[in-house]
Amino acid sequence: MASSILPLWPTTDLHNLHCPASETALVLSFRTTIPLEDKDLCLALLDPSERARWDRLKSAKASDEFLAGRSFLRRVLGQLTGRDPAHVRFDYNPMGRPELAVGMPRLGFNLSHSHGLGLLGVAKTERVGIDLEEIRPMADLLGLARRYFAPAELAALELLAPPQRLERFFSIWTSKEAFIKAHGAGVGYGLERVEIAMGNDGTPFFAQLAENDHPEEWSLIRLEPATGFPAALVLQGRSRAVSCYHIEFTRAN
Repeated sequence: MASSILPLWPTTDLHNLHCPASETALVLSFRTTIPLEDKDLCLALLDPSERARWDRLKSAKASDEFLAGRSFLRRVLGQLTGRDPAHVRFDYNPMGRPELAVGMPRLGFNLSHSHGLGLLGVAKTERVGIDLEEIRPMADLLGLARRYFAPAELAALELLAPPQRLERFFSIWTSKEAFIKAHGAGVGYGLERVEIAMGNDGTPFFAQLAENDHPEEWSLIRLEPATGFPAALVLQGRSRAVSCYHIEFTRAN
């Protein structure tokens, strides 16, 4: 599946990456399949806790996605901070989310993956959220929307023809998930409390959030790293310039 994905962003080499400036963000796409001959190289980058987590994963798909994501994260953060990827250190917040350890440069980051494609967002803010989904048929799309969408979002969906409804569903869904991840409160925040509206040009924006959160304090950026793979990046603060690239795994990087 991953080999049939055609990335839309320009391909670059890991060594061409630089730490994003204060008013910018960096988003990278990558494949979540690793050639068998390269798995040992990726495993060597993990710390003992990551290796133990990888060992506990039962399905080949889940273990490949974790290994691809975590080894890619380490290589990118190592490049951006000038450290050996295996020596990048993480702390974990109460929700279990990794953060760069005390003493390392303050960069926020977040990973997402879907059906063979992964995304990594990096910025100089601790609150970064990214979400990616492959557009695919949903057996009970409106049922899910009734459970997790705000009334205005559901009403807008119901007006659309099925193909456009599916696209809009995933556009809203990835935006909600990216916000939840950036906010840091976890799923208990409530997807239905993150209301997404569409501008006249089709650009999504936060129409309403839960009390004590203000839409104008968050930036929502729509992304399309590959055809049929909508994604969203959410950052705390004003909108930033975003640089997007695709990176293919090679032994050189």
